[in-house]
Amino acid sequence: TNLDERAGASLLRHVIGTGAELDEQELRAAVRNVDGHALAVNLLGRYVRDVHAGRLSGRYELQRLAVAVDDGGHARRIMETYALWLERDHCAAELGVLDIIGLFDRPAAPKAMAAVKAGTESTDTELGEVRGPKWNRAVEKLRRMGLLNAETPGRPDELDAHPLVREHFRDRLQSNDIERWRDGNRALFEYYRRQTPHQPDTAADMNLLYAAVNHACAIGLQQQVYDEVIVPRIWRTVRDSYSTRTLGMTGSEVVALSHFFQPARWDELRDIPLTLEARLGVLSSAGLRLRQLGRLHDARATCGAVFAAVDKAIDSGTPLNNSHLRDAAYAGSLHCELLVIAGALGEPLAGETAAAEAVARRAIAFGDRCGDAYFRMYP
Repeated sequence: TNLDERAGASLLRHVIGTGAELDEQELRAAVRNVDGHALAVNLLGRYVRDVHAGRLSGRYELQRLAVAVDDGGHARRIMETYALWLERDHCAAELGVLDIIGLFDRPAAPKAMAAVKAGTESTDTELGEVRGPKWNRAVEKLRRMGLLNAETPGRPDELDAHPLVREHFRDRLQSNDIERWRDGNRALFEYYRRQTPHQPDTAADMNLLYAAVNHACAIGLQQQVYDEVIVPRIWRTVRDSYSTRTLGMTGSEVVALSHFFQPARWDELRDIPLTLEARLGVLSSAGLRLRQLGRLHDARATCGAVFAAVDKAIDSGTPLNNSHLRDAAYAGSLHCELLVIAGALGEPLAGETAAAEAVARRAIAFGDRCGDAYFRMYP
């Protein structure tokens, strides 16, 4: 929950810490302006301390951003104002560090950050080497601002930030320097996939491959990562599904596969070049993993999209091979089971087009045409 006015004013007074007399009512008004959002209050205090010598009137120059309050809008307004101040003050090193942090969805290790620097061109001279004097000065300044977290005990060289900070500077980099965004993500894709054995057998190593998937998908390399990482290294084979069946990494699998789908949609893949085999493999795997997580509505939508993809291929004259038939039979069987659970036996649910009986008949038909005995048996 957000801070109340009294607690927020106390935090704001502490963060500004100038020793100057600060009016309680003005402090409370500043807290109300950001709805008591704890990170926003913290950043606001640091901003007026660093840029306006503790004068709360400096809050009136905060940027107007079209970011919903529920998505951290207040905090992101302050971050953007901080970023513009850094630009005006020619703080290229600090902005360079923030650009790098925006590429990560986890604490950033020194070697990974060095890989980004090696894979991108700008700000190298301003930043110097990772963990070098210029770099360290920039990091300390950003920590004082509250844009980077304090040093992690036992891992002093890693950098981390609040998720909203990473999200803001990720969006900023993607909007302002798309070439650097692509180069940085490509560098991390190459870095993470080189850090593990070809077929990892521990969750820690497998997690690095999932990181590689996330960075590749961020720049539209879904087909490449499916062919080179997901199938041969994460799944090993479609039937093995090593990462989930052996290591139990279902949540990580769902996150990785979500990058193939439209945002907040599990029934529609992104408009990206993908082979039919990749489409059906991603859809059927996502449906199964969503079911395992108890997300039955999303799983039904995903499994239903398998038949839609098959029908589209048939309409376009694409021949179906055993792999396609296998995925259709398996996803159809799973879809049928989910519809039975939902009570849609002979008639579709409201807002849906399929019922269990019809789906079962199609799954059996696809299974009968499949050359794999397991998938002929499954429906």
